[in-house]
Amino acid sequence: MFRLSLLSFMSLWFSAASLAQEDAPPLSSTAAEALEQCLAQDDVETCTGAWVAPCSEDALTTVDILACYAPELAFWEARLSTVLVELEQIYVELDQFDDAARALAPRLEIYQEQWEAWRAAKCGFEYSKFRGGSLGRITHVDCQLTETSTRVAELRALLEEAGL
Repeated sequence: MFRLSLLSFMSLWFSAASLAQEDAPPLSSTAAEALEQCLAQDDVETCTGAWVAPCSEDALTTVDILACYAPELAFWEARLSTVLVELEQIYVELDQFDDAARALAPRLEIYQEQWEAWRAAKCGFEYSKFRGGSLGRITHVDCQLTETSTRVAELRALLEEAGL
């Protein structure tokens, strides 16, 4: 009974966090431009958290810290979507010259769905390590940010590879 209640609570909390992320204020044009310039240098690891770090220095509460993460996470999610669309378009074109059994576009879709499930499980575990405390919420969103930006780098590498 307790386990079911805890799972229900976590499910509702992550759903609410997801909705809040969708309503996240966009990055300022200066911050978005800085992240885009950073990405142009292919240094995703350095770029990750570039907006969060200075913002969170002034944050006083968990809510303030989470508010620092929301716009940058939305930025990385948007980049992820863009890279996925570009990669899928390339794979659809390349798949025309091969048999369906080796088609990459449908495999990319499966790969992405499984990655999303893996990220949810990993970041959910990060949250759980803090037994529902405030730090769990912060580590959860930090995990999402890190894993999403890392995924952008992985997919960008596949884009470069496909553009041979």
